[in-house]
Amino acid sequence: MRSILTGCGSGGYCMLQFSVLKMSLVHLFSMQNLLCFIVAQLIVLGFLISTPLRAELVENLYQTELLVSDRLTHPDDISLRFGLKRILVKVSGTTEASQIVDEFVFDPDLYMSKFHFESTYQVRTDAQGNDYLAQRLVLLFEQASIDKLLNSSDFFPLGKYRPRLLVWVLGDENKALLSFRQGLQQHAAQVAFPVTLLMANQVFIKQQTKGRLIEKISERSKSYPKALVIVVFFDENEIMHWTVVDEASHERVKWAFSKGGFASQLTKAFDAWFDSSGIKIDGKRALTKNSHQIIVTRVKNMADYAAIMEYVRSLPSIDLITVASLDNQTLTLALQSPLDSAEVSRLLSLDRRMLYMRPLQKEAESEATLRWRWFGTRGR
Repeated sequence: MRSILTGCGSGGYCMLQFSVLKMSLVHLFSMQNLLCFIVAQLIVLGFLISTPLRAELVENLYQTELLVSDRLTHPDDISLRFGLKRILVKVSGTTEASQIVDEFVFDPDLYMSKFHFESTYQVRTDAQGNDYLAQRLVLLFEQASIDKLLNSSDFFPLGKYRPRLLVWVLGDENKALLSFRQGLQQHAAQVAFPVTLLMANQVFIKQQTKGRLIEKISERSKSYPKALVIVVFFDENEIMHWTVVDEASHERVKWAFSKGGFASQLTKAFDAWFDSSGIKIDGKRALTKNSHQIIVTRVKNMADYAAIMEYVRSLPSIDLITVASLDNQTLTLALQSPLDSAEVSRLLSLDRRMLYMRPLQKEAESEATLRWRWFGTRGR
């Protein structure tokens, strides 16, 4: 500073230089602070973007969650086996399926597709008596592997998991096809089958050489992986003929048909297609839905209500759930399922969350009514 004052020709000019220098330094530090603030905001924004959100349902994967130790960094054998058992029980609808893990599964890691951990605020105590915050282990298993594991032990998937039904109709649009389309959509909706209907018109049919039609349809169907492919045509008497397409059926196509009215033909055909899919719901009772009521007492607040709804909506083979009433701490749910009341009750008892509910069957108003008393403490 002394050198600056010495080189000045006048005191006023020196003071002016000093003021300019001071303002420049202040401006410089202000710009640095602003730059640091912007960089900090960008770092925070990048962290938020990169932070994984809660796991969502992934197509073709079965998901289950476990509370585990905060020290766990990778699923251990015990957690994998327990998670695999829960998946097999939920998908098959029977606790007997859990025995598959003990008897036939030597490396449960082979069935796991993905996993990740999520933090929780749930306190647990270890063997030494020390408290810790448990973390949630989310396990995702490959659907095809789980289904194959069940089928190898004569169990079948139970619930909402369905292959796509891909139906090719030979011929042009007509009245019979319109009725078929409507009936097909109704049957598919009843058992939660995703369905796609494609037309193979006369021009396409004539372009194929003899015996190549089914093979060509099979080739075009490869854009729908894991679909159950059906080919349908109607004769001059409006009788429906159909065949299930697979690799072995290209050489010798076997056409099936059913007698009776159109509705009866479609019902019998769809029942056969359902059996071909490998899915089994209590024998062949797959095309009807039963109405049920679940009455839950002692629902004291919205946290109880949310816990019950989250639980019931996660159950396999339960759909079309509506809230009939919520009054005087009593929640009444209306639902539909291909299962009967005894099977629904058994299904409810398979999940650990049923520890918060107890059956009151003696108070049931009818066989289609299931009464439960909620005694969970969530949210209180």
